[in-house]
Amino acid sequence: MLTITDFIIILHRYYKSPMVQIYELEEHKLETWREVYLQATFKPLVNISPDASLFDAVYTLIKNKIHRLPVIDP
Repeated sequence: MLTITDFIIILHRYYKSPMVQIYELEEHKLETWREVYLQATFKPLVNISPDASLFDAVYTLIKNKIHRLPVIDP
């Protein structure tokens, strides 16, 4: 999944000046960027069981500094 945050990271990486076009972006493929980005930022999937308490869910969100927590039924 590619998010708006990913595009912001890409722009921060390649943006030099408003007077210079970002030609590198025209040459990059999504697959290549995903590989580079995932190598630098890969984190294992954090999930929770439907049997867990609401406290456990909130604690997991805060501890892992994430905004979404998949509930996966084992």
